[in-house]
Amino acid sequence: MLIRLLALVAEHKTALTTDGLAAHLGIQARMVEPLLRTLTDFGYLAAAGQGCSSRACAGCRQHRSCGIAPAARLWTLTPKGQAAARNQNQHLT
Repeated sequence: MLIRLLALVAEHKTALTTDGLAAHLGIQARMVEPLLRTLTDFGYLAAAGQGCSSRACAGCRQHRSCGIAPAARLWTLTPKGQAAARNQNQHLT
């Protein structure tokens, strides 16, 4: 499930809510937070800050038109997460 979530974050071009992530994964929304926390604890994801005032959002494809509420939590792949997602995609193709 962690690999699927990591791949989903890597592949999706827009921000997803917890409910959206859950729907894509076929799980309950309450199960998403622990998965995000685990990926963060292991260094695959990092909090990107709140809203698009954070420098971390500059690398996001949607940063100019995001519209995420300031209270929203955004996540981004770390270099380790990017490498893992690339590696996983190579194994799937």
